[in-house]
Amino acid sequence: MISEEPIILDENFRRFTNLNVAVMDADPKSAQTTRTLFFFFFFNQFRIFRSLIEMLEFIKENTLDLLIAHTALKTNTELEAIHSLRHETSPVAFTPIIALSAHNTADDVRRVIDAGATELVAKPANVRNMFTRLQTIIDH
Repeated sequence: MISEEPIILDENFRRFTNLNVAVMDADPKSAQTTRTLFFFFFFNQFRIFRSLIEMLEFIKENTLDLLIAHTALKTNTELEAIHSLRHETSPVAFTPIIALSAHNTADDVRRVIDAGATELVAKPANVRNMFTRLQTIIDH
């Protein structure tokens, strides 16, 4: 069995401690998996929202630095939600959005990016993959 090289919690992870992060996921089990995945990132604030409406209420009075959206891609519902967040009057119009999806064909990636996501991360995601993606987003 080949194991991944462990990630050492160092200054690199401390870069994330000021971030306010939200996860949009209607599935409680999937949301818990995401919470576990991000446990070591030590975000300033980490909130899970079960619906777009719930999240929109929150961002009326709070700032988000990153949004993670689970996208099943079976229907266009999640893509429509991401697209609606990109409207110029939206408080998160320019906030990075990472879409998590088990679907990662070239067409799936195009649909997610066209909807307005910054990145698509294929499930199952791991800490190293998310760390790399977050570094890329923060550095650009």
